[in-house]
Amino acid sequence: MQGHNPATPPLGAQAKSLRESRILVFERSSADGQSMLALLQGADYANAQGCSDPHAAADIYAQQPVHLVLLELDDVDGLQVLERLKAATPADDYLSVLVVTGNVDRELRLRALQAGAGDVLTKPFDREELLYRVRNLLRTHVLHARLAEQIALDRQTEARLRDSEERFKLAMRAADEGIWDWNIRTGSVFMSPRWKALLGYRDDELPSTLEAWTSRVHPEDLSQAMADLEAYMDGNLSTYDKSIRVRHRDGDYRWIKNRWMAVRDESGLAARIVGTADDITEDVHLRDELEHARQRAEMANRAKSEFLANMSHEIRTPLTAIIGFAEAGMDQTQQSSAERSEGLRAIIDNGRHLRSLIDDILDISKIEADRLEIEAVTVNLVDMISSCHSGVRAPADAKGLVFEVHLMPPLPRTIETDPTRLKQILYNLCNNAVKFTEKGSVRLIVSCDPPLEHLVFTVVDQGIGMTPEQLERVFEPFVQADTSTTRQFGGTGLGLSISRRLAQRLGGEIEVVSEPGVGSVFVLTTATGPLPEDNLVRDPGALAPEPCQATSSTEIPSVSGHILLAEDNPYNQKLIGMYTRKTGAEVTVVENGEQAVEEALCGNYDLILMDLQMPVMGGLEAVEMLRQTLYEGPIVALTAHSMIGDREKVLNAGCTDFLTKPVDWQALFKVIAQYLPVASERRSASDDAADDDALRVLVVRFVNQLPSTLQDVIGAADAGDWDTVRSLAHQLKGVAGGLGFPQLTDLGAEIERAVMQGADTATVHTLLETLKTTCEQVAREFHAASGGG
Repeated sequence: MQGHNPATPPLGAQAKSLRESRILVFERSSADGQSMLALLQGADYANAQGCSDPHAAADIYAQQPVHLVLLELDDVDGLQVLERLKAATPADDYLSVLVVTGNVDRELRLRALQAGAGDVLTKPFDREELLYRVRNLLRTHVLHARLAEQIALDRQTEARLRDSEERFKLAMRAADEGIWDWNIRTGSVFMSPRWKALLGYRDDELPSTLEAWTSRVHPEDLSQAMADLEAYMDGNLSTYDKSIRVRHRDGDYRWIKNRWMAVRDESGLAARIVGTADDITEDVHLRDELEHARQRAEMANRAKSEFLANMSHEIRTPLTAIIGFAEAGMDQTQQSSAERSEGLRAIIDNGRHLRSLIDDILDISKIEADRLEIEAVTVNLVDMISSCHSGVRAPADAKGLVFEVHLMPPLPRTIETDPTRLKQILYNLCNNAVKFTEKGSVRLIVSCDPPLEHLVFTVVDQGIGMTPEQLERVFEPFVQADTSTTRQFGGTGLGLSISRRLAQRLGGEIEVVSEPGVGSVFVLTTATGPLPEDNLVRDPGALAPEPCQATSSTEIPSVSGHILLAEDNPYNQKLIGMYTRKTGAEVTVVENGEQAVEEALCGNYDLILMDLQMPVMGGLEAVEMLRQTLYEGPIVALTAHSMIGDREKVLNAGCTDFLTKPVDWQALFKVIAQYLPVASERRSASDDAADDDALRVLVVRFVNQLPSTLQDVIGAADAGDWDTVRSLAHQLKGVAGGLGFPQLTDLGAEIERAVMQGADTATVHTLLETLKTTCEQVAREFHAASGGG
């Protein structure tokens, strides 16, 4: 016997009503069968049919769905038919069977019920009883069919839920946001592993409870978060998208962005709250940083605006005095000699003040553009401090203040630094201390940390002091303590900013502590260069400055020996040669490194003065070649470059010492005296007079050739030959200072630097125009001073 066609729909779905149900009547007695069919058809069961052959009954059942079978069961054969029908019924289907029997055997009836019969009707039966039993069994069949359909639907739903759950788990693992689900009715809470990971926990380390969340919310955020949750549950809050702080496992609080959604029942009450969580701590910090940056930018803009307004006043004030006294001086009939002298002094003082303001502006511009150059030369520490003391004592005395300098040994005799910039810092710190102190004293304390190769300058005043808020901004450019400070004490507000950045460029730092009404302490540290033991002075008495020898500051030693000068510039050849000969030494001049190597190896020289930038072969290459041949004589480098690192560069190449251009003649004389033996006789006065005449001739020649030099530089710039422009500017820088024209040296250095740093053409041409104007002015002043010659 075969089962139903799998494509056949469930029986309950086929029967539109009980009257349409298909009924099979199996009765061996055709008379009984016809009687039951007649009763059923008379009751409008139109789909009832009869059968007396067991095999035919099975075939009918297999071919078409049957809702109810009326089965005669008078012997065991009927029972077998029942079992065959039940066996042919699919597992997901249901067959109702009404056993009709005249057999009163109790055991047979029981076996029929056990085989699957739904009911037993005893012959003879009443018509109404038969119809009643048929209706009940058909209803049971329909209920079973519907139950089967529901079970099938439930199974499909379960399958979809399993698929959805798997996708949900995959989504949670893939998502960056944590997910949580709170069942309000049961109190159960689900927290995804990602939610716990946001707080630094593994899934098994943090319980999924409401308390696990509330106990970690920041106390300042918890009450508002709970109030929002309650309002959301009550429907008073339509959406929830807020950020709160939640404690991480490491103890820090993280900003967590929460988004909630309520699942409500038929009455609108919240049955569940589900939501996502995302760590936005970095976003919050970035937003805070941007806000702080915006505030700082606004403060900087306000500071610059105040600075410009202040500078307008600071510049106009000395300009007014300069112009006023100059105009008054034009009318000599209205002024006495004393008044004119007083006016000239006022012009000079205000001019110097104006130059100081402009220097500050230029310095901060160069620093911010990273174009400020720092040199490294040997400096006598005590002499530099003595100079600073002399410069600050006058304004201190004018205010009735005591300015003290305390030297705390051990201190180095000399240091490697930029003396101009270091003195600029010290002057600024000390003058500020004097400016902001009305009574009492200002102290400069100098100490040293030899292992760290650092000097420490401590400036202590008894002035107005600063608040913590003012201290935070004291080193910012364009800023003073407040606008009242500017009105009362003046100044640009650039000094401390410049000083701190200069200190950093010198390998140190400036720090400050202050208290309003008590005073301030500024501590400057700066690098010293190497500090060998023989350079340290430990005796306080030996730290006194040497007596001033202004009248003999360029004392010339008397030596004997032979010096080789390698220099390609004719002016420097003559100038350095002339000053070198003043010592009594014999000088041989070569014009490139190749000649220097050849001459040094052939001759007997006590000292070589080696320019670094020469044609054919440069100075460093020549020095390296000489050292490779085991030449052991002293070689002193001459260069217009004096940046930090240049000294180490030439010493590593094999040079013995280092002199910068324009050459400091006193430094040159010290080098010569160090390496050449003392002469038995000094040069005659006639030799010195001849040198002076030669120097005058050299200066005249230099000035007369300025137009030609200027034409060469401008022509090279117009042709785009920047190497030539740089070379000519370098030569001008080296020569002009030695001949007494420092303004040309500065311009030459600035042009050379601009070309080397790749400045735009307009910038270089502007510098060349300035050079042209300066050259013309130098020539006019020189010829006027020399009587027009």
